[in-house]
Amino acid sequence: MAARSNSKGAARSHCILRGRAHSRRRACGRGSRSGSRGTGSDHREKGRRRRCCARSGCKGKSSKREGAEEVIQFRILIRSTPFASLTTSFWIFDFATVEEKPIRLVAGLGNAGPQYAATRHNIGFMVADQLCAQFGSTWEKSSKWDALLAKCGAVLLIKPTSFMNRSGYPLLAVAQFYKIEPQEILIILDDFALALGRLRIRARGGSGGHNGLESIIMQFGTEDIPRLRIGIGEAPREGSVDYVLNRFFDEEKPLVRSTINRAVNAVKSAIDNGLVSAMNTFNKIEET
Repeated sequence: MAARSNSKGAARSHCILRGRAHSRRRACGRGSRSGSRGTGSDHREKGRRRRCCARSGCKGKSSKREGAEEVIQFRILIRSTPFASLTTSFWIFDFATVEEKPIRLVAGLGNAGPQYAATRHNIGFMVADQLCAQFGSTWEKSSKWDALLAKCGAVLLIKPTSFMNRSGYPLLAVAQFYKIEPQEILIILDDFALALGRLRIRARGGSGGHNGLESIIMQFGTEDIPRLRIGIGEAPREGSVDYVLNRFFDEEKPLVRSTINRAVNAVKSAIDNGLVSAMNTFNKIEET
């Protein structure tokens, strides 16, 4: 799409595959040039309070998507040349290459052991358990790694049993053994910075203070690991460790059950339709 005019004082605009924000000034046909580039948000998850416990303890239906690659780059140039003082300015919008890989490994995070069962910190385990049950699969104790494994179609399910703060070790070993890239993994974890019932899917970002996710990022050496954060209710400023290791209140349990169901559907959507589709559907705030 293009529209141009070579006469002075006229406007010119066109669209090409590129993108940044620039500004250029000229005085009487000659002068200095200045430019500024706008940098888009990488959607990193920042500003969260430190979280997670400080204790030492602490493929479904096979998607036929081969991995979609989409490039959307858009440029708009608007130029005006009024009289002697010539000013040229244009905005360029760049949507960088987006490569979406199919999910091949789903990891639910939590702490192993009956004393941690059904605690807020273990909601990742709860979602993985329900996902496993819906596919009619069963957990098997790995003889190689500290993990429970289950096969759901072409997707591998894993629950690290190395305790939350060391989740990255068995997960990396499993990913390397099956030649699974970080972008092909979906992590399911709790988030006490989100209200109970909220879901948030991201393709990348920091740990947000979650020690389990921090361990995974450290072991893989990248933040480009998709994750599904599940709100467990905002923790008090003091006593967050005790909060995440406590069980849900009785009055919260109906919402917890519906949240787990939505989280399972979100995982299935990410597997079958891709992360972007799952984000658009499940990152919305549920109306009560």
